[in-house]
Amino acid sequence: VLKHAPRWNPPPAADSGMQPDWDVRHYDFGVELYPDDKTAEMDVAITAEARVDDPGELRLHADGFTLDALTVDGEAAAWTVDEDGIRVAVPAGLSAGDTITVEARYATSGNRGGLDYGLNWGDPIFSFHEPSGARDWLLCYDDPADKATLTWRVGAPSDRVVVANGTLESATDDGERTEWVYDFPWPIPTYLAVIHAGTYEGVEDDAGPVPVWTWASPDLIDQAAEDFANTGEMIDTLSALWGDYPWPHYANVTAPFSGAMEHTTATTMGEDIVGTDWAEFVNVHELAHHWWGDWVTLAEWEEIWLNEGFASYTEVLWAEARYGEEVARAYRETQRSSYFQWQDYEQGSSLYDPVFLFGGTVYDKGSLVLHMLRTVVGDEAFFSGLRAYGEAHAFDLATTDDLQAAMEDASGEDLDWFFDEWVYRGGDPDYVAGLTVRQVDEDTWQADVHLAQDGEETWTMPMAARLDLADGGALDVEVLADGAHAVTSFCLDQAPVDLEIDPGGDQLYASLERDDARFEPAEDACSDAEEAPAEEAAAGGCGCAAGPRGGGWWAAALGLASLLRHRQGRRRRRR
Repeated sequence: VLKHAPRWNPPPAADSGMQPDWDVRHYDFGVELYPDDKTAEMDVAITAEARVDDPGELRLHADGFTLDALTVDGEAAAWTVDEDGIRVAVPAGLSAGDTITVEARYATSGNRGGLDYGLNWGDPIFSFHEPSGARDWLLCYDDPADKATLTWRVGAPSDRVVVANGTLESATDDGERTEWVYDFPWPIPTYLAVIHAGTYEGVEDDAGPVPVWTWASPDLIDQAAEDFANTGEMIDTLSALWGDYPWPHYANVTAPFSGAMEHTTATTMGEDIVGTDWAEFVNVHELAHHWWGDWVTLAEWEEIWLNEGFASYTEVLWAEARYGEEVARAYRETQRSSYFQWQDYEQGSSLYDPVFLFGGTVYDKGSLVLHMLRTVVGDEAFFSGLRAYGEAHAFDLATTDDLQAAMEDASGEDLDWFFDEWVYRGGDPDYVAGLTVRQVDEDTWQADVHLAQDGEETWTMPMAARLDLADGGALDVEVLADGAHAVTSFCLDQAPVDLEIDPGGDQLYASLERDDARFEPAEDACSDAEEAPAEEAAAGGCGCAAGPRGGGWWAAALGLASLLRHRQGRRRRRR
């Protein structure tokens, strides 16, 4: 289930990223909501800091409305309108580090009619921005690279409850209207800013590490509270993986749209999720974003897999922690199936800079590739690397290069080969596997596991395999896919009778066929084999070739260390 309503088009590419001259530091959004007229009267103050001496005009986005007045530091200021917003004239003589305050007033309907973007009217009223809908009703710099702190001052009829990002500072009721003030003192991108204003009822759960609220209409609140009752347990589980939950509280707030969105501390949940079998996994997905996306934010939209792949893999991790490995494996299979269904539209898109920002590649392949990375570096390095990645970029921006650096530091391995092929390249491998066996002497058999790839591009991946033995036992080993034809040989004290590649369903491939007749036995690798260590001998191997990764038994000609040395220097930085 995709957590967002479908959004097929990427945001505008022009002038993306941080402005060269300016850093927006704080938004103060004054909003007066008039549901009968479907109008919001806006009083906005923006604090921006000069990044250079004598900065040029301040660029802001304003796509769905016209300003009535604008000042800079209390003085009337000129502005010009272009195809993607406005440019504000600023005083001369500013130095790097100086700040200005831009104030503007205007009225807006808040929505240009497309896919829930901007401000949506009804009961509840709610906003929705990702990727670039904040500019439909908010004067702002609408790019994830420029995170800023935030204050909401929202006036609404007194029968409405307002829920927004941050901590409720006050709610002042004059009998007809209530002004709600929320403060969010951490940097946030505009796509995560949100207000909800509805005839809500709320249920609080304080059993977890932070207070958790569920907000829904009176007819949905009981079911919604039941569906999201284990949110505190989820926060505990994810905190054990990634580090402490970064925010002081959490809320799920329902709204009449299809999907969900990880608005920081006030996640929007589609009403159609309430009462469904998948509410639990949508819930943990959005919660995961409060680390991956909200706490550590993608530096540009091309990096969207760092948000969605991480949250989708957290669904797998929740299944593993709550229900066990078999359920987690089955869950990965649903992601694999979803991913390949999407390929009719995405046609082999890469994870980085995908064809669709919110398609199966970033969600499903992103999850599967993270799982493969975990199998490559091992659990200890994977989870410690993610913790280090989070801590290094907390409340800031990150890129795929940053993730790779954290994983390389944690594992001690050069991972260019992995990121080049599985993140920056599109498509998926087609494998043909085979097993050849020959007797070397009275007590030794050589088993060769072949992995062939017929396409112009090939992929590299160490993969688990299982050799079924003549005595009814089985040997779990690791083999290598690399290039047109890779062979991993094993010296055994009995003949294997069958082969299974990827018995745990850990790997991503478009197809995996078995064709033993395609392959000839490999050259003799066992005649001079020495006795294996005790743990390998107990498993039935004699130690001359690749065995389980933890034991370090890689065949000399196919050793991964040699492969990585060969690939050093191939990194092509994408940014």
